Amino acid sequence: MDINSLKKLNIGEIKEYNGVLPSAKEVYCMEEDKIYKLSKYKTKPFSYQEEGIQFGLNHDKWLLLDPPGLGKTLQLIYLAEELKKREVNVF
Repeated sequence: MDINSLKKLNIGEIKEYNGVLPSAKEVYCMEEDKIYKLSKYKTKPFSYQEEGIQFGLNHDKWLLLDPPGLGKTLQLIYLAEELKKREVNVF
């Protein structure tokens, strides 16, 4: 799958590719996004959770649709802490 052909696709345009959907990084080409230095946490987030936190910091509207058991709650708590430190008003 060519990452350059996947820039900002609409969700309706995403098709399964050999039975696997592309990752958020492939769909949204995060190379253009700012990479934030994350705070130290009591527990270290997994790499996919860090990717989700970075994605949330770089985008105003998004959905977190990870399967059950992958730490969505912890990911959102960390994201909220990061937004609070940056004094971002989300409401």
